[in-house]
Order: sequence, then C-alpha cells, then structure tokens
Amino acid sequence: MNFQKNKFMPLAKEKFWIFLTILFYLQTLKAGEDTHTSDVTINSDTTNQQTIGDGGDNVTLTNNATINNGDDNGSVQSADNLSGVTVINNIGGIIKQEGAFDGTVIAERNTNFTLINSGTIESNDGQAVNIKLTTDAVITNNAGGSITAKRNTIRCTASCTSPTIHNFGKISARQEGAIRLNVATGAVVNNNFGGVVDGEGTDNLHTIQIGNNGTLTNKGAIRRISNGSPSLTSTSVAIIFQGNDGTVLLKDEGIVVGSIRSNELKTGSKLQIDHGYGRSYMYHTIGTIELSDLSGNRIVKGSATSVGMGAQETVDELLGQRAYNLRTTLKRYANVSNPKPMMEPFAH
Repeated sequence: MNFQKNKFMPLAKEKFWIFLTILFYLQTLKAGEDTHTSDVTINSDTTNQQTIGDGGDNVTLTNNATINNGDDNGSVQSADNLSGVTVINNIGGIIKQEGAFDGTVIAERNTNFTLINSGTIESNDGQAVNIKLTTDAVITNNAGGSITAKRNTIRCTASCTSPTIHNFGKISARQEGAIRLNVATGAVVNNNFGGVVDGEGTDNLHTIQIGNNGTLTNKGAIRRISNGSPSLTSTSVAIIFQGNDGTVLLKDEGIVVGSIRSNELKTGSKLQIDHGYGRSYMYHTIGTIELSDLSGNRIVKGSATSVGMGAQETVDELLGQRAYNLRTTLKRYANVSNPKPMMEPFAH
C-alpha cells in the first residue's frame, strides 16, 4: 500500500503544477494590460487595457486606433491620485467597452484630468467616462465626436469638484442619464452650437443632471425622447436641478425637447433665457424655478413662455426695438434711488 502511494505522489504533484501553470497563463491572457508612465501614442488596435500607472503625472495618451478591453472595467484607465493626465482620442479613434462592464475611460480621484474626444467612446453598459472623486476634470467632445453608453454616459459616481464639459458633438444614453453630475459641486456644462445631448428610450432617464452650484449653458440641442415624443413626466426630463443654487442658461438658437425640473428638495434653481429680443419660445417646467429673460422679453411665470412681437410679420420689427429701448430706459430711471432731471435719448 505504501509503495503504491509513493508511486503516485510524483504524478499528482506534476498534474498540480501543470494546473497552476495553465491557470496562471489564462489569467495573464485575460488581464492584458499595458502600463505607461510617459507619453504614448496608440497606432495599432489592441484588446489590452491601457493604464496610466503610478508616477504618471502629466502623461498624455493619444489614440489613433481601437482600444477594446472586453475582460474587465476600463479600456483606458488613469491610476488613482494622478494629476495632469490627458487622454486624446483622435478622429477615427475608438475606445470601447463591450459586454456588461463599466467605465470605458476611468479617471477616479484624479486632479486636472483632461479628455479630448474627436472619435468614438462607447460603453455597452454604463459610464463611457467615469470621473468619480475628481477635481477640475475637463472633458471636450469635438464636432463629429461621439460619447455614448447604455446608461450614465458621463458620470461622477461620487462627489467631484468643478468638472467642466464642452460638447460640440453628440453625447447620448438610453438609461439613467447622459450627463450625470448630480453629486458634483460647481460643475460647468457647455452644450455649444451643433452639440447634441440625447436621452432616448422608455426607461427613467434625466438627460442632464446638475448638482450644487452647477451651471449649464445650452446653444445646441438637449433632448429627452420617449416613444418618439418629448417626455413631459417628472421621472424622465431633459434637464434636472439635483442640487442647490443651480443655473441653466438657454441661449441663441439652442433648443430643449422635454421638461426642465427642479428637485423639490432643492432651492435656488434659476432658468435664464437669452434667445434674443422678439423671440417666441415655450418650455415645460416642473418644480420651483426662478425664471428670467435676459433679452428683455416678457416671460410668463409658472412656465417659461414668451410670445415675441418683433419677430412676427404683422408687426414692424423697428417698432419692437423702439419699445424695447424705451422700456430699458424707464427701467434704469426707476432703479435710481434719487432721480434728478436728466436727458437720455432712446430710439423712436
């Protein structure tokens, strides 16, 4: 019996070590990763995660190919607590995350992180861009650029400070949010001319969420569409104030499709409209929002509605401008604490 036991012991050990070797090899294949601590340009397609490693402050990663890590979260990742990291995805470049994994581009706990996208960044599930616990992160999506995810396309998953988003391209989501900065403080979102921020589908989704002291300026298009129509329900809106003292400025030719809502537990929400004198518009609002028209049009409180006279063919445009000049002059005079006789010309 002892002879047989001793006879098979070497064979069992050999099989055990073969098993460990194969397991280690498979794990190595699965966890493919390229770590960089100096500037790097990706010119060939890769399935390895591209990581800016410890000590990689001020490193720039430029992508001209396809980066697709389908094994775990993050196709491009900046290590925690780095500063000054820049990721540039050029025209034709693709950074994507397949399967059920989140965070195509991850920059948690970074300071002064910069993302410049002129290509495609996409996640099959959540968070095409994750800026959790960052300070002064800047994301620029250029004209022709696309950032898309199933849910929470650009998200600060925990408190982040002063993030800035400049959009000239398209940012879209089908669930929860396209730009979700509800727990950010001092966020600045600029949706510029030609920029589109889309929320589509029947699931609950707020296209853009801003937190405490956040500012959103729209010159492009912000849309919340459900079953082909604007969503006017409180659970799925185009813009929502999720913090105190937020400001939304709607300018020039920009449009908003869907409701604008202030969370009932928040205060100081301001909606400012600057489409130009004589312009007509109507926005559906939900909750307590302070309304103002910066172009001098009369605005209906309780909703954001103005019917312009000067833009109608039946009214002389010059007459509308004269009325505006007169009203502006009288308003300035009424605000003087101790008015004295004075002469101030106005168009007539």
